[in-house]
Amino acid sequence: MTSKYKLGTQMRTGALWVYLQGGLSSFINFIAGIILARILEPGDFGVFYAVTAFTSLFLLQTRFGIPASLIKQKNVTDAQWNSAFWFMQGIALLSVLVILVLSGWLQGFYGDDRFTPIMWLMAATLMLAPITAIFDTRLRRDMDYKTVSRVQIIVGLLSVIVGIISALMGFGPFSFVIAGIISGIVFVILLARRTSWRPKWTVDYRGLGPILSYGWRLHLNNSLNMGSRKVDTMLIGSMMGTSALGIYTRGLNSAQMPVTEIAGRLYQLFFSGLSRIQGDMEHTIRMYKKLLCAMTSAVFPFLLVFIFAADGFINVLYGEKWLPASNILQILALGAMPQVVSITMGALADAQNLASKEMPIQFLSLILTASVVWIGSSWGLTGISIGIALNMVLLMLMMQRMLSHSHVNLRWSILMEGIAPAITGSVVASLVAFSTANMLEPIFESTGFIYLSVMTSMIFLSYGSTLLVLSRFFPNNEALAANVEMFYETLLKLRSKLPRKQDSSVS
Repeated sequence: MTSKYKLGTQMRTGALWVYLQGGLSSFINFIAGIILARILEPGDFGVFYAVTAFTSLFLLQTRFGIPASLIKQKNVTDAQWNSAFWFMQGIALLSVLVILVLSGWLQGFYGDDRFTPIMWLMAATLMLAPITAIFDTRLRRDMDYKTVSRVQIIVGLLSVIVGIISALMGFGPFSFVIAGIISGIVFVILLARRTSWRPKWTVDYRGLGPILSYGWRLHLNNSLNMGSRKVDTMLIGSMMGTSALGIYTRGLNSAQMPVTEIAGRLYQLFFSGLSRIQGDMEHTIRMYKKLLCAMTSAVFPFLLVFIFAADGFINVLYGEKWLPASNILQILALGAMPQVVSITMGALADAQNLASKEMPIQFLSLILTASVVWIGSSWGLTGISIGIALNMVLLMLMMQRMLSHSHVNLRWSILMEGIAPAITGSVVASLVAFSTANMLEPIFESTGFIYLSVMTSMIFLSYGSTLLVLSRFFPNNEALAANVEMFYETLLKLRSKLPRKQDSSVS
């Protein structure tokens, strides 16, 4: 059995690498987004995101909750690994056939001739998903997040380079597809070099049973969650056109970037660690508070920048043609704050075998998302964004209620202990940002570089300083203390990587 000390060390190391990889990925994606947004038009982004709204759902089907189930199993035989792989490969093939049949019909809703060929090309990447999932799962099962993070950094950088080159060559929305296919192949190759497993024809049908019995519940829950996050894209594109969808997704993706790159990547670390100690509820709650504090503390300052400097962020980075997305960014950044908390509760629920209790919540969220998009469309993209943000708040409340009435007994006091540092830091940073904005607006344009730079600096400085002060005044807050300690460890590790000056006295 994994000791508490060893597990804590593994999770801290894993979290450190996820933080570093997430931060670097965010930086790379920011730069790529700037360049691609200035090369391509909103309609190019719109048609691509319309396609991926569907292909991402099919990609999720190929996984069928199997990777999470394999991580959760205490022991997994070689035959079970092979059975899981071939089962996912069969679903991938079936998904490709369904896409080929439906693509032409779906194109009629969007009125863009590029929809079908893009969807066919995206379908090809589904065949790589099973082998990638198995390689990735084996590394995560061993808590080897260092290797996973390194590979993701390399592949992410390659994808960006290929995408930009393709866009400059005039491939339009097909640039994203080309980048996805090439980076997907390289991802498989790099993971294969770091794992010893190779697929064989041996299949263990009995051994596959326990994996699927847990996986299908989690899969259904994840499918509902994915559907609730993609239904807005599907509906907006068909109701308002691909150009409007491009504007909406610019605001949405900007707001979701820190959530996806940090919180989304930490989810697997959450799940892996909490699954190993699921029988020790006291240890689970203590670990959960630390992880909740880590996630909210890392994501919230980015969201504050989007809230207080959206115009400058959109105009400086992406250009004036994208300015209609700034209002959407502000609204969805507010909604992303409760969403981060919901993600942590989802990982806790999955680790505690509560996926079946989570299904009704995700189904209701799917219905509500479709409803708010339909109703909010009367007020344009702003009305839709407000509805989506309110739905994120409601999802958090429903998740907390479900967990509080389960054996986990996740009370609001537990949640508040984990998120109190991030909330306090956000309040202080918001007051500083509000005061700074009042001083800057008479002098600088809110869409300018100086305004954006000063606002960003003031938000991060005030936010970070608040957390450090809190750690001194409240040393008994284990969640905050653990994250401040990890922050200092990160600085020490980065400092150790810097080249040292040679001693001039040595001849």
